[in-house]
Amino acid sequence: MSGPDGGGGAMAYAGKGGEVLTVQVGSFANLVGAHFWNIQTEQFVFDQPTEHDDAFEADGKDKASAEGSGGGPAIDLAHDCLFRAGLSPTDGRVTYLPRAVVVDLNGVQPQVVAGSNSVTLHPPSGSSTWDGAVQTVQRAKPDPIPDGADVPWADVLQWPLHPNSAAIVKQFRHGDTGAPFDRFPLGDTAFARRAFASELEDSIHFFLEDCDRPQGLQLIMDTADGFAGLGASIAESLRDDHGKIPIFSIATVAPTTVDGDGEFPPGQRFRAFNQASAITRLAEVSSLIAPVATTDWNGVCSAAGGHGSVRGAAEYLATAIDTATLAYRMKSSTHSLGSVANQLSEVSPGPLAVFTALGLSIPLLSPVLGRRDGPTTLSDALHDIKDDSIHSAVSVMSATPDYRPSDTAEVAHCVVRGAGTGKPPSSDLAARKHFSEYDRCSSAHEMVLRYLGKSSFSKKYFVTEARNAVPPLPRATSEALQRDTPALGWFASDPVGIRGCMSKLKSNVDKTSAKTKSAFVDGGLDDDAILELEEAMTTLVGE
Repeated sequence: MSGPDGGGGAMAYAGKGGEVLTVQVGSFANLVGAHFWNIQTEQFVFDQPTEHDDAFEADGKDKASAEGSGGGPAIDLAHDCLFRAGLSPTDGRVTYLPRAVVVDLNGVQPQVVAGSNSVTLHPPSGSSTWDGAVQTVQRAKPDPIPDGADVPWADVLQWPLHPNSAAIVKQFRHGDTGAPFDRFPLGDTAFARRAFASELEDSIHFFLEDCDRPQGLQLIMDTADGFAGLGASIAESLRDDHGKIPIFSIATVAPTTVDGDGEFPPGQRFRAFNQASAITRLAEVSSLIAPVATTDWNGVCSAAGGHGSVRGAAEYLATAIDTATLAYRMKSSTHSLGSVANQLSEVSPGPLAVFTALGLSIPLLSPVLGRRDGPTTLSDALHDIKDDSIHSAVSVMSATPDYRPSDTAEVAHCVVRGAGTGKPPSSDLAARKHFSEYDRCSSAHEMVLRYLGKSSFSKKYFVTEARNAVPPLPRATSEALQRDTPALGWFASDPVGIRGCMSKLKSNVDKTSAKTKSAFVDGGLDDDAILELEEAMTTLVGE
């Protein structure tokens, strides 16, 4: 398959599901995305062979995955699921750039590689780009930034982007108080501009045409301002243009800020209406929707030193998204984005079928947080949860706001990472007089299955073990939790629990003042559309 820039096809190892294109819409969504891409540097193995290389193994395994870094443990991540591989025209080295399209306003200048043809895909058959030992490249960490500092996402992102990755809304500019991009209908209007829509469409086609087996799209989008309308319009366009391709919509909300008098600053009074408008539109075209925010993480963030920071919130959300999505991003994955979406939605008929809760537990955080000498092995952490219920653990680190697990959850997809064997060293076990049921398990995978089998978290569950994938704990947790603490990321199909999330949003919509609604009408939303929104929210919560 020939790429648009004359290169060859996509890489051979995108996992069993295939490649994923990530589309990021909005300033906070791009900050979450920046941390998500930075996380990928933690264990990225460069110089992997391709199907054209002499080093390519006939059994379908490359030397990079077999040897790992410096002959160490194998790394099971399918990097090419998220990355586009090519050759630098200057030195012929293999390069990897995010398979991503980022959308933002004028005033953002992300770093891009120089020239539209600076990355050429695979060389002609017979040539080799892999010439020896595998290297894991650790990129330099950025200088510490004070908590709460307002840092543009383009300054946080450590990866350069392909020139076709950036799509800029030119008629609006960051920080323009005279023409703020703060309401849903303004996003609709921005997408209606032919020049922007054409630029975005070209960028998306560029990356999708480069894929051998695209397994789906990850849409990370802001929902609290004008990007709510823009993201919803983009989602609808993706569905119209790409038929049945799975679309996983991650609806982000930045932390709420208030002024000294406890009042929302201008624009934030539109949040609930913007969120509801986006959620109801996304529900019509998405295969899966996960509303995410750090609303329920206040205690965790405060204890870890990160409460109140937009940057800290983005780190937490990126960690949760990265961990949970490993379910379809491992070379050994038996799931794809589409199969995860189907498994979560097919058992929950009705308007909430496509909604999922998303969360992160480190590890099932309650027994660990607040005591630095707490257990750092999975068996100890699971054993220390006295009530044998996952509820107390997952609710602490639910990335879905106002979500509380119910006893009627149908399906859960869980990913355990960084657990190793899950057990303390054998010398510690030998000194114990009593063994827990988890100490007797042969693997972390078995521990989590046993634990979930005892809980009422869901009636059916799938567990993926991410071997040798160290948890990318946010910087804010580094003092409170050890780096090698295992983490559990999860999706849950739980209509009753999700209804609580939607009910809170509907309550906020119902409180919207006539003045605020008038501002939406002034922005281009007619009265009928407002009534339809209110009816759609009523349908979602089942009233």
